[in-house]
Amino acid sequence: GQCMGAMNAGLTLNQLLHTVQIPDQSKRVYLRSTYDDPRFIISNMWRRYAGWWDQDPAHLIPADNSQLSIQICEAAGGPLKLAEKALEVMVKDVATATQLVEYASVAAPGDTAVHRIRAEVYRRRKESERSLMAQSIF
Repeated sequence: GQCMGAMNAGLTLNQLLHTVQIPDQSKRVYLRSTYDDPRFIISNMWRRYAGWWDQDPAHLIPADNSQLSIQICEAAGGPLKLAEKALEVMVKDVATATQLVEYASVAAPGDTAVHRIRAEVYRRRKESERSLMAQSIF
């Protein structure tokens, strides 16, 4: 199928997750995914046929997430600046906003302003997801 063809063409897991077309389920209520998200199936197929590594060299032996977060926040002007950028990005791309605010909150675990923004981004992310599994995590 589409997923295996893309894997065989050399796409990474991230590319698959953002390019494989999930069929529209809105017209057939009985086919709608309510618990799982179809993107989870893509990830599971990747693990089964390609293994654990997602083909991103930075993920082979990853940096410490707290150190990475601190460096990203420093480049952005600080954790609060990055969290504020996440609010701005959230309007168009809540997934990217989620990642940005997560870096900010890891870099500044005691910053209540950052965590207020994080709560807002995650609230919006939860509202944007259809699967119960994703909603319960966000």
